[in-house]
Amino acid sequence: MCHSRGFTDCPVATVRIEQETVHCLFVPDERISTDQQ
Repeated sequence: MCHSRGFTDCPVATVRIEQETVHCLFVPDERISTDQQ
């Protein structure tokens, strides 16, 4: 799992906050680029 401040810990992945836990979901590069912004 990655932290809300650890986007770099999840390569090609989007961070999804569920309860108080942050999960990393692997997604296409095109989508992660927009989510990080």
